[in-house]
Amino acid sequence: MPNSKSESDMSLKSEFDADLDVSPTISTFAKWLRRLVIAAVVIAGLAAAGVYLLLQMAQSEPDFYRQALKVDPKIQRKNGSEMETRLLNLRNSVLTSETWTASFSEPQINGWLAWDLKEKFPGLVPPEVTDPQIVVGQESVTLAFRCSLKPFRGVAIIDADVFLTGVINQVGIRIKSIHSGMIPVPIAAIADQLTEQARKSGLELKWKNEGAETVAIVDLPDSMIKPDDGGSYIELETLEIKQGKISIGGVTHPPDF
Repeated sequence: MPNSKSESDMSLKSEFDADLDVSPTISTFAKWLRRLVIAAVVIAGLAAAGVYLLLQMAQSEPDFYRQALKVDPKIQRKNGSEMETRLLNLRNSVLTSETWTASFSEPQINGWLAWDLKEKFPGLVPPEVTDPQIVVGQESVTLAFRCSLKPFRGVAIIDADVFLTGVINQVGIRIKSIHSGMIPVPIAAIADQLTEQARKSGLELKWKNEGAETVAIVDLPDSMIKPDDGGSYIELETLEIKQGKISIGGVTHPPDF
């Protein structure tokens, strides 16, 4: 009997000790689970904040763009009309003179982009592109526009140098940077889109790399260099981009040149 009682006491003690061992295990698991949930919430919050920040950065508008869009529509229309007049005068000079020049100011170009482009050439740019405006710098141009095409989700900003390549009627566009708001966009991500859109506008883009820079090459099409059906053609000889103004000049060659 003593042995039986001793064994019984030992059994009860083992069960009691087992109960005592379970409690710390459950407590530890609960703490781990609570920490896991907190970590998940923190990660989800950071991810949401990151997405929000990226969206805000993508939709960020540069100061020059905001200022350009604030110009009085009446002034924009006036500037656009001045641009149209200069384009008409240029065409007349090309048809009637051997040599010709023309210059266009930044406000005139932006007025034309704001009003005449969408009214007179509605199919020239895709509907996903709106409110194009430019800044004319020293030998460079910055183009900004609202865009809903991938990879853009806000304001697209393209910085480029524009120049004559030395080949007759060939223009080079050296892409310096492309941004969606404040976020850099690789040129490769939109090169095909630019090429396709240029083709729809009657231009053929060819791409080449010059060191770390990417250059788009444009050969002016016959629709631009042949102003009439008489066989004459134009040669673009100068292209100057100075602060706030773009100037061009050239000659019109007779058919038997």
